[in-house]
Amino acid sequence: MQLPVITFPTWLTIVRIALVPFIIAAIIHDQWTVAVLHFFIAVITDFFDGFLARRWKQESALGAALDPLADKLLMLGCFFTLAFVQTSAFQIPRWFFIVLLAKELFLIIGFLILNFLKKEPFIAQSTILGKLAACAQFLFVFIVLVGQFFNMHITGMYPISLFLILVLTLSALVQYLYSGYRFLVR
Repeated sequence: MQLPVITFPTWLTIVRIALVPFIIAAIIHDQWTVAVLHFFIAVITDFFDGFLARRWKQESALGAALDPLADKLLMLGCFFTLAFVQTSAFQIPRWFFIVLLAKELFLIIGFLILNFLKKEPFIAQSTILGKLAACAQFLFVFIVLVGQFFNMHITGMYPISLFLILVLTLSALVQYLYSGYRFLVR
């Protein structure tokens, strides 16, 4: 069995995955400069891995699988830390993290069931709502980290931001469920 060739864009995705524990540790230890720097690098790799893969025609199955995994690890890791670990940052409600985690687990289980029930593979396509939800999550974490870095506590906007993220996330879930349903009944 031949191992997949790891392209430069895929290496960027691997770097993003590797940064997750460092970002979490920095948040836990109130090292906001490190957290902001690593998170910013992770966001930059997220942009460039897909852009370069398409531009250089280096799209791969490995990269396509690792990219959403990297995004989920980064976001869930940050939200878990902000919900369950006592830091000087604004602490988000634990139920909020549980909703985000449940949505991801629900999608994974649904994906596996669809691929088990049908003879053809189900290829999950990202949606506008899914991208908006992910963007809102990234932006929220970035604002929290930068706010801590500059010692600016703008907690008044956090509940509104969390509500927006929740609406976008649940709307994306409904959209993905509908897509899975359409695949199942065709």
